[in-house]
Amino acid sequence: MDFATIDGINRVLVDIDTNHLFFALRQTQLL
Repeated sequence: MDFATIDGINRVLVDIDTNHLFFALRQTQLL
Protein backbone atom coordinates (compact mmCIF):
# COMPACT_ATOMS: atom_id res chain seq x y z
CA MET A 1 0.00 0.00 0.00
CA ASP A 2 1.24 3.46 -0.80
CA PHE A 3 0.93 6.52 1.41
CA ALA A 4 -2.01 7.92 -0.57
CA THR A 5 -4.06 4.79 0.14
CA ILE A 6 -3.17 4.83 3.85
CA ASP A 7 -4.06 8.54 4.04
CA GLY A 8 -7.41 7.87 2.38
CA ILE A 9 -8.22 5.02 4.78
CA ASN A 10 -7.28 7.19 7.78
CA ARG A 11 -9.63 9.94 6.58
CA VAL A 12 -12.49 7.48 6.19
CA LEU A 13 -11.88 6.12 9.69
CA VAL A 14 -11.81 9.65 11.13
CA ASP A 15 -15.08 10.45 9.34
CA ILE A 16 -16.70 7.33 10.82
CA ASP A 17 -15.47 8.22 14.34
CA THR A 18 -16.75 11.79 13.95
CA ASN A 19 -20.16 10.57 12.76
CA HIS A 20 -20.44 8.22 15.75
CA LEU A 21 -19.47 11.06 18.09
CA PHE A 22 -22.09 13.41 16.63
CA PHE A 23 -24.68 10.62 16.76
CA ALA A 24 -23.93 9.98 20.44
CA LEU A 25 -24.17 13.69 21.23
CA ARG A 26 -27.49 13.92 19.42
CA GLN A 27 -28.81 10.87 21.31
CA THR A 28 -27.91 12.35 24.70
CA GLN A 29 -29.54 15.67 23.78
CA LEU A 30 -32.75 13.86 22.81
CA LEU A 31 -32.88 12.27 26.26
